[in-house]
Amino acid sequence: MDLTAYISKGIDAKGGVIALAQHLGMSRTHLADAKALRRGIPTFACVRLAQLIEDDERRVIAASELVTETNPERRAVWLPF
Repeated sequence: MDLTAYISKGIDAKGGVIALAQHLGMSRTHLADAKALRRGIPTFACVRLAQLIEDDERRVIAASELVTETNPERRAVWLPF
């Protein structure tokens, strides 16, 4: 699953983008950029999102890292998640 799907599940769980952004301690703009795969989200926000949607924290962190990581060796570390 990619970061967009995780964020969409979070939006559904919280009832909106603003509510999710507040829950994650992020700005609405940062969250919108992350949903559009223009940037990742901080690790603490990944953990909070995973807990909210009842998913594995490592998978959400990996999805976020894959948005920004360009080094093939480092991407390979995150791909199995």
